[in-house]
Amino acid sequence: MAKNNAGSVILAFLTGGLVGAGVALLFAPTSGEESRERIRETSQDLKSQAVLKADHARERATEFTDQARGKIDEAKSSVAAAVDAGKETFQRTKQELLHCHEEEEEA
Repeated sequence: MAKNNAGSVILAFLTGGLVGAGVALLFAPTSGEESRERIRETSQDLKSQAVLKADHARERATEFTDQARGKIDEAKSSVAAAVDAGKETFQRTKQELLHCHEEEEEA
C-alpha cells in the first residue's frame, strides 16, 4: 500500500513540475520560438525522468513480487511438512490404539 502511495506522490510531483515549468516558460520574457524550445526540452527531460521513475517502480514491484512468491513457497512447504507429520502421527496413534484394543479383546 505504501508503494502505491509513493507512486501517486511521484506522479503528482512530476505533473506539478511539468505544469509549473510550462507556466513559468510561458510567462518568461523570451521570444515565442525560444519559449517553445524550452518547453520542448523541459517536457523531454520530464518525460525521461518519468520513464526512469516508472522503470524503477516496475523493478521494485518485480522484486517485491518475487520476494512474496518465495515467502509463499516457504510457507506452503512448512504447511505441507506439518500436514505430513500430522498424518504420520495420526496413523501411528491409530495403530497403537488398535493394538491396545486387540490386546484388551484377547485378555
